[in-house]
Amino acid sequence: KKYTFPYDGQEICMTCGVRVMSGESQEAVNKRGSHLMSKMHHGYTKIRATIAELKAKHRDVGVQDELKQETDKADKGEKGEKGDKDKADP
Repeated sequence: KKYTFPYDGQEICMTCGVRVMSGESQEAVNKRGSHLMSKMHHGYTKIRATIAELKAKHRDVGVQDELKQETDKADKGEKGEKGDKDKADP
């Protein structure tokens, strides 16, 4: 079921999802400007920036964890191989 309906002369703000007037009339320009300066729009802008920052940190931590796991596996593999060779020599 569709809950939103397009209206002529309005567009949706891609940052916060509010409908704002579109067009080139002075009223539309003023309303878009006041919307962009609103506290709600600024709040959503900050939230989206923080989410992007946290995703980047999470991705970096994930990459670091994967690298650490790979080096740990490689270290364990080298120790295991040396230990097996030592047992076979005597």
